[in-house]
Amino acid sequence: MGLVVAVAGAAIVAARTYGLWRDQLYFVCPAWAIFGIPCPTCGATRAVVAAMQGEFTLALSWNPLAAVVAMVAVLAIPAAFAVVTGLVKGPQIPTQLGAPVRVALVLVPVMNWVYLLGYFRG
Repeated sequence: MGLVVAVAGAAIVAARTYGLWRDQLYFVCPAWAIFGIPCPTCGATRAVVAAMQGEFTLALSWNPLAAVVAMVAVLAIPAAFAVVTGLVKGPQIPTQLGAPVRVALVLVPVMNWVYLLGYFRG
């Protein structure tokens, strides 16, 4: 649990201080450089940083799926703490997923990539 809190805390600090170090790094997406199209995770770093800085609309525009995952991860920290400390019982993970869930697990990332293809092309 301590490791989870430490990693989440470090990520929040890094995101909050992003403006201080962002100009020191220059990174070109290899998929974009090779194929000329955004990969399914393009904009994810910027989306997570924007979400951690409280700029949720900007985060959703960079990469909606990454932004939502980042926001859910931060909101899950208190829930994880409650489960680890025994305050609440952990969720039961089903052994099989229904067809709608399986379809959504494929469709949501595909729809996110279609959005990114349009967003980064336009």
